[in-house]
Amino acid sequence: MERIHPNPPKLDMDFTDDGLTGCAGLAFLAHSARRCGLFRQLSAFAPCKVRRRGASDAENLWSLVSLLAQGCGTLRDLDGLKSDTATCGILGLDRVSGSRRVGEWLHRMDASHVSSLRRISQVVAAQVAPTVMAHEVATRGYVPVFLDGTAIEVDGDHFEGAIRSYGERRQYWMHAAFVGRLQVSGRLESGNRDSVGDWRSQLSEDLAPLMGPDTPVWVLMDDAYYRGSLVQWLRDRGWDYSMSVTH
Repeated sequence: MERIHPNPPKLDMDFTDDGLTGCAGLAFLAHSARRCGLFRQLSAFAPCKVRRRGASDAENLWSLVSLLAQGCGTLRDLDGLKSDTATCGILGLDRVSGSRRVGEWLHRMDASHVSSLRRISQVVAAQVAPTVMAHEVATRGYVPVFLDGTAIEVDGDHFEGAIRSYGERRQYWMHAAFVGRLQVSGRLESGNRDSVGDWRSQLSEDLAPLMGPDTPVWVLMDDAYYRGSLVQWLRDRGWDYSMSVTH
């Protein structure tokens, strides 16, 4: 076995008063959010905060959106963002709540807040989807739509609403819909629901409003979606479809 002979390069160290960030790409996210009117939509979010001090509902939501866009998936990441003044400046955040406070804030959300978030996502999707669909039609000749139901198995005592499925594992269902590579819908439900979820409202509320009457659509699904009512719904709208059969 060869021995390791470390020979690190000589480094020059210095200090600066300038703000530095490793997440400068978030400037593009902030610019896109502004063009899509996301900040205006977040300001109209159904009120959830009890006290007026600290970060607002809109600031909490924008903090979470920006972290998810970076691939960060835990509330603890908020504590890092809170101390990163340069990144907060890029995002236009004057106030960032810590992980514990946001956890308490999320716990207070109810069905009305979820509905408010869904309306916001639908408005933003309507801004972005036309460009995506125009590209798909130009390159493929049709708009690919992918429907997917994914089981998320969880362990521990801190997962509310997770229910044992037919496989005796506690889980959630995440039902998502994509237009090209753009996710336009995502609905998290308890584990004992149908594997395809409320497909009718997902198609009619999240997908259909994005499609013009002459848009060529091809819906892709796995065999769990093979059911007569769903197929008839697609046929009534003139959408093509195909399902992968694995059994």
